[in-house]
Amino acid sequence: MSEPTPHAEVVRLATASDGLQADLWRQALEAEGIRCRVVGADIGILGDLLFGELGGAVQPEVWVLRPDADRGRQILTRLVEGGAGRDKSQPPLGQPAEATDKNE
Repeated sequence: MSEPTPHAEVVRLATASDGLQADLWRQALEAEGIRCRVVGADIGILGDLLFGELGGAVQPEVWVLRPDADRGRQILTRLVEGGAGRDKSQPPLGQPAEATDKNE
């Protein structure tokens, strides 16, 4: 696990389809020792109330320190491909995104 420093670069690891998926990903990453933050998980619900259907368009993102991005992507890929806890008759989970800078 990388330790945060004052100049640590944070990158978006993945965009989830909903808050539940983002939380599952967060739990999987933390279980492997990767610190992460879910951003936007509550905006979808609140956005629906404030902005109607447009609010639900916000998808939660999982962010990590750049040194953890490659390993985090591998963990999420294994989770998505393995479908841990997923009903196989349902469509596959969203795919992890390429790491992007926080300035995008």
